[in-house]
Amino acid sequence: IAAVTARIVRAALCDGSIVMPVSVSLDGRYVFDDVCIGVPAYIGSGGIGHVPEYSLTDEERQKLQITVSEVSRASEKIRHLIPN
Repeated sequence: IAAVTARIVRAALCDGSIVMPVSVSLDGRYVFDDVCIGVPAYIGSGGIGHVPEYSLTDEERQKLQITVSEVSRASEKIRHLIPN
């Protein structure tokens, strides 16, 4: 974790641009909304920049769907625990 954090900080401070898997809101990418999961994204001095959408095989798409479903389910459980 420390090595990854160091790479992210270095990219932000040195205005370098690296691609790393980070948790981002998909906002329609891969046909999913209202969920944040780890996908490759460009990171630079402005933070997370472009989030490319890669072509997925049917198996990869199915696994992504399972991941999104699990994350969404867990998020809903947590929301119910937090008082308004």
